[in-house]
Amino acid sequence: MKPILAKRLKWGNEDPQHGKEGRRSSAIQQSLYCPLPPKGARLVTIRPDQDSFGAFAIMEERAHGNFNKINIAMVFRIGAVDRHGWLEADKRYSHRFQDLPCEKEAKAIQFFINSKSYDLPTTILAIRGILTGDKSIDVEFFASELDKQQELERKLLSRMTAVRLTNDIGYVIAPGRYRDGRNLANRNFKVGIVFDPAYTREGGGTRRISIVRQEGYFDRDGCENALNREEARVRTEIAFAKEEKPVSIADLEKAMCEWGGSANLICSPHGVGCETVLPNETVIRIVLEYHENGIVSGSLEKED
Repeated sequence: MKPILAKRLKWGNEDPQHGKEGRRSSAIQQSLYCPLPPKGARLVTIRPDQDSFGAFAIMEERAHGNFNKINIAMVFRIGAVDRHGWLEADKRYSHRFQDLPCEKEAKAIQFFINSKSYDLPTTILAIRGILTGDKSIDVEFFASELDKQQELERKLLSRMTAVRLTNDIGYVIAPGRYRDGRNLANRNFKVGIVFDPAYTREGGGTRRISIVRQEGYFDRDGCENALNREEARVRTEIAFAKEEKPVSIADLEKAMCEWGGSANLICSPHGVGCETVLPNETVIRIVLEYHENGIVSGSLEKED
């Protein structure tokens, strides 16, 4: 989150995934038990997804005294998929997922998140209803609408490019399709690099790069440190050309321009005015170097 936004957070950050040690929970799971915000507070997210919007919905339900109506199994499913991705979550919790008849509900929630036909209050109200079993919401209809959306998405995905570099490593070029590019990389490579030259967010378009890995592969921490060293070095060269002071890693952190992420993900700094200055070729070189050293770092602790 950009500093100008972070400074405005008076109540706090309730998403425990921010940082490498935060993969045991998620925003939606945290929202079941965290203190409710004071009356009149605003809930903010820079990532509209099932985890964040689900957390909004649950806090609304709790504020109305409806905790006992919340589908806790659904909350667990959303949290697990958000923390690990579908494939890893299914592998870790297959014994639980088989007992969770929540697929249609998850699809219905995703339909409302994807749709541009509903404003935020309407979307959160619908998610509240789905999470509490409100029969007035036709879950099957909205799930089928999502299926239609996804069929169209699959046609669009065929425009992405995936290239295998080694047996384990490859990259995906996904203009304007960052999330889809990550999913494609996760399915096809043990370590994948996602290049989105047209990532869009509030403020405009920007370039975004992410490295995603399967659990148990790759020197994740070494790679992140190397990327930040190279980011600082290249930014220093640019600064010297402008007769400005050099850029340190501490400067990157202060300006929210460092590479970082969770246990199985490294993201470039992104956002208008904040995007990485490293060329794609440099990122590929560093990733290959820190895969070939044979070290595995940044692994998750065992979960229940």
